[in-house]
Amino acid sequence: STLFPYTTLFRSPLGRNLAGAVWQAETLKGGKLAAIAVLDLEDLSDPDLRKRTATRFRRDMGLLQKVNHPHVVRVINVGRTRAGRPFAAMEHVDGENLHDWLNGDHSGADRIRVASGLLDGLQAAHRAGVTHGDLEPVNVLMTRDGMPKLIGFGLNRTLARQSHPEWREESGLAKTLAYRAPEEAMGMGGQSADL
Repeated sequence: STLFPYTTLFRSPLGRNLAGAVWQAETLKGGKLAAIAVLDLEDLSDPDLRKRTATRFRRDMGLLQKVNHPHVVRVINVGRTRAGRPFAAMEHVDGENLHDWLNGDHSGADRIRVASGLLDGLQAAHRAGVTHGDLEPVNVLMTRDGMPKLIGFGLNRTLARQSHPEWREESGLAKTLAYRAPEEAMGMGGQSADL
C-alpha cells in the first residue's frame, strides 16, 4: 500500500502495540528506508478517547520533528493515511533493542555511555515538550555502531491508563511494570516519571 511519499515494503509490521503498528517502508524517491507508525484506534469504543489519543499522537510527533538529537529517533513527516489514520514517518534504525543488547558482553564503560546517551536524548525530548511515558529496554534501539536511539514515544501506557479494563490486559503492562515509575503508577506521570 502507498502512504505518500512512502510505500510499504512488507505486510508484517516491525512492531505492534495498543495504539497501532510500525511498518518498514521506503521512500518513493531514492528508496531510503523509513519506519512508519500508524495509529489504529478502531477498537476504541469511546470516540472522545479516540480523538484525544489521535490529537496527542499528532502533537507529540510534531514536537519530536523539531528534536535533532543523535539518541532520539528522527521524525521525518507527520500526516494522515487515506483512511484518515494519523501516521508518523521516522528514520529506520537497523539494530537490536536495548534488552537484547544488555544480554551481550559489553563493558561497564559501554553501558555507562549508553545510559548517558539515553539521558541526553530524554532531556532533548523534554525540552521540546514531549514525555516518553513508556521508557523500557524494548523502546530503545541500538544502531549497528552501538548508539542508542529512543523510540516508542507512544501512547501504549496512556491508552491503557485511560481506557477500558480489557485494553489494560492486552497492553502488555504486566510485563513492563518493573519499568514504571511510582508516580506514574499513582496517575501522576510526566517528565520526572521518564527517569
